Amino acid sequence: MKDVSKILLALVVGAAAGAIAGVLLAPEDGAKTREKLAKKARKMEKKVKEKAKDFKEKAKEYKDKAEGFVTKATDLKDDLVKKAEGFL
Repeated sequence: MKDVSKILLALVVGAAAGAIAGVLLAPEDGAKTREKLAKKARKMEKKVKEKAKDFKEKAKEYKDKAEGFVTKATDLKDDLVKKAEGFL
């Protein structure tokens, strides 16, 4: 989970740095540059929120699956204990 977070953060930071560098190096006046930066920042914010939402949904799915595996394993253990007690 930590590795995924680091990768997502690196991706966001890299994309933001690239977008800012591209806009700053463009030969336009300050007002247009600020306007472009603001527009790109809004787009980036929207993408980050979408990715965070997707990530949260996937994490919940994996959590639910893990809980299901734990429940099945616990049930199996309980059944095996009962069978073992029957032999004693």
